[in-house]
Amino acid sequence: MTQVLLALGVLLLLLPGWCEPRAQQVEARQRARAYRTSLSTGLVATLSGSLLWAAPIALHLADRWGLPGLCDGVIHDLPLGGLELALGALTLGLVLMARLVGAFVRAMARSRDARIDPFVGDHRLVSEFDVVVVASDRLLAVGVPGSQPQIVLTDGLVAALEPAELDAVLRHEIAHHRLRHRNYLVLATVLNHAFGWLPGVRRSTEALADALEEWADLASTRRVPERVERLHSALNRLGGLHVTTAARRALRRRVENLEFSSASVNPSPRGVGLVVGLGSSIGVAMLAVAFGAQAMLVFGRCAT
Repeated sequence: MTQVLLALGVLLLLLPGWCEPRAQQVEARQRARAYRTSLSTGLVATLSGSLLWAAPIALHLADRWGLPGLCDGVIHDLPLGGLELALGALTLGLVLMARLVGAFVRAMARSRDARIDPFVGDHRLVSEFDVVVVASDRLLAVGVPGSQPQIVLTDGLVAALEPAELDAVLRHEIAHHRLRHRNYLVLATVLNHAFGWLPGVRRSTEALADALEEWADLASTRRVPERVERLHSALNRLGGLHVTTAARRALRRRVENLEFSSASVNPSPRGVGLVVGLGSSIGVAMLAVAFGAQAMLVFGRCAT
């Protein structure tokens, strides 16, 4: 059971990347939420599977050190592959947990360090947000969390866009803040650090990031034709200025999604959301079954 749980966790981590090419007509909000559910459930299932697989190691150590433990039938019940594979699963679980905690701590530290001091750049208050323009030739707009959230723009971006286009970009960043997309991005960052070595995981986290960008586009425009046109113009202009192929491709995709969504009146199909939701539900069920099976095993072994 624990091996099945581990395999299912890995599949859930890969599922968003597999679904993304088939999800162009699914609303960005639905995709982002479904991808987050799949990735977070896959993370929990993978860690739980590896640690449950390695549980006999802890029981053996507790028994050897004379700690009060369970009955001998449980302590010496070897897992699939014996103690060698259990030791490997334990090592994997502990390494993943260490990398996850380290990535989370670094992500929080980077968020604090990214704040712009009041004496740096040009600050102005827009609603509840501190909008800061800093000196740089880069084309950059980024939100920084905090008690008073910041939106950091560069001189290069301000000079490249018309005032109406800059307003559209500003609304986009405000939408990121208000929709709490930072929580989604922290999950993606942590997964990249802990599971980035696994083929397909980075593709899944990139699918989540793309869905967040498209979600913020739609939330900031609310399908109002004038706002859509301003953001459309800004994205097209930035697409012509960016030098990297990846950046141009990402902006072109956002333009296409904006055009499709603004022309669509009815909600988009939920097929991908249902697939990801079903997979995540199965993962949660498997997690509960795995823990239940372990508890029943302990009870049954000790009762005999």
